[in-house]
Amino acid sequence: MPSRGAIDGFDSPRLPVRVAIIGAGCIGKEHMRNISLMPEVAQVVALVDSNQSSLASCLELLPSIKNVRTFESVGSFVRWVNAEDDMGDFDMGRRSQCDAVVIATPNYTHLNIMEEVVQKTSLHVLVEKPLCTKVEDCRRVERLVEDDRASDPRRVVWVGMEYKYMPSVARLLQEVGYWNRFNELSGGTLVEKCCHFFDLMRQILKSDPVRVMASGGQDVEYQSELYQRSGEEGEDQANIQQHVACQQNEDEDGAGKIRLMRPDIIDNAYVIVEFKNGGRACLDLCMFAETSLYQEEICVVGDRGKVEAFGSRHGEKEEQEDLSNFRIGLRPAKSEWNAAREVDAPSTKSLPPVQQEHIGVTDSRLLEAGAHEGSTFHEVREEQRGESELTAAAAQAVL
Repeated sequence: MPSRGAIDGFDSPRLPVRVAIIGAGCIGKEHMRNISLMPEVAQVVALVDSNQSSLASCLELLPSIKNVRTFESVGSFVRWVNAEDDMGDFDMGRRSQCDAVVIATPNYTHLNIMEEVVQKTSLHVLVEKPLCTKVEDCRRVERLVEDDRASDPRRVVWVGMEYKYMPSVARLLQEVGYWNRFNELSGGTLVEKCCHFFDLMRQILKSDPVRVMASGGQDVEYQSELYQRSGEEGEDQANIQQHVACQQNEDEDGAGKIRLMRPDIIDNAYVIVEFKNGGRACLDLCMFAETSLYQEEICVVGDRGKVEAFGSRHGEKEEQEDLSNFRIGLRPAKSEWNAAREVDAPSTKSLPPVQQEHIGVTDSRLLEAGAHEGSTFHEVREEQRGESELTAAAAQAVL
């Protein structure tokens, strides 16, 4: 994440920040809705997508947003930016049309788009997670940004990791197309879905991982799905075209031009991560537990107690105030614990009570704007202000 100093260019009186969104799909729409909730901070000035219907549906989503330019390619958008930005420098106060870009395209396209935007413009960049689908591509982006920093020291480039801004998770920290069916295109489930939790592990433990052990498999989901891809194997993976609802095996025609591909992403896994400071974290992934009361459960355990935060079902649009989504319990002193066990029928009456709360979303519009409990909105808001001031006090209290 960028440092506080790196965000200074966003401070008033140069607001609102003028934003272009590359990718008019589900996540692009969520960014557009959230940006519309804070017109004093940011406004959408351009949309980029090769699919005309996606562009049209994005514009129909918020008819009140006027004068949004649309482009069918990143190249045409870059040419527009450079034609408008005739001053040729990084001063946002002097830029004429656009200040920042959000990259919300399929994961496997991030690298090429970032290279074009960073090398050919001076725009700030927010790229959706994951940064890339391959380790070597991530390192390539790191080198790109490091080389660029010498000429554009004030440019901000960061990866969208909004889970830390979910109300219940923020409280815990305070206290302490079908491209996504294939590993080659999404990076795999542990990259696509679970990168938020690896980010939270580092946030909570204030350390970096040194060892990883994992086991996973594909046992339930997607096994009956087949997808059609045109072109020879190894060609552009964007050729995946449609979902074939059948039970056939992978197949191809006589000329080898039409191939049916079965999804290969895992749907369950256990991951143990050891950290440099001696801490350990465990991820339990299951993509077929739809009847769970909570979609995410995050807990921090130490010798003095346990703090837990819970995330509602994905896309929940109503506040469930009767459900506690934050819980903290302090472990009693050993003498108190032993005293509670010294009776014939063990009782916990003398033990400290567990504190339970419902940490709600402060504005119901945030639930309507997206599928992440308002965290996308808070992420943009906090990044505009600078690095979040969250201190992870509860984690410190129990560790």
